[in-house]
Amino acid sequence: MKINDWVSIIVEILGNGIVLAIFGKWLDLKLKKSERKDELHSNTINSFYQELLKLNRQLLKVKFKAHMNNISDIKEIIKLLEDNVLTQWIEVVILYDTYEYELRRFEKEYKRLEQAWNDFIMQTTPEGLDKKLEEFKKINKELAATVNKKY
Repeated sequence: MKINDWVSIIVEILGNGIVLAIFGKWLDLKLKKSERKDELHSNTINSFYQELLKLNRQLLKVKFKAHMNNISDIKEIIKLLEDNVLTQWIEVVILYDTYEYELRRFEKEYKRLEQAWNDFIMQTTPEGLDKKLEEFKKINKELAATVNKKY
């Protein structure tokens, strides 16, 4: 073998090594970007799930307080709802609205929950509020279960 052959082999080995190193770095960057995206997506869905669970806890608090204190006055019930449920519902709405793109796969269930909320706030009697509150709570639990099942 002549020196030209050796030089040519060494140049090819170095050239291939450089190309493989560049390709490996590119793949590594793509993988890290994908991992960051997946982490953001998972965090968003987890936050949404946690807010739904908090909403469910607030709904239970109102129901127990109303039954334990035998509250039948509509104004007192509305005050309880404003103090407990409304704030948490607003958090759920803000989170869904902010991350709607990430949460779009739950759109159908979320729209059902939103409609149940609208039906609930239109009630004017304690019995109607109780019935619609139960409906809203049930749909909230279904949405939370769906979110949990998919992730």
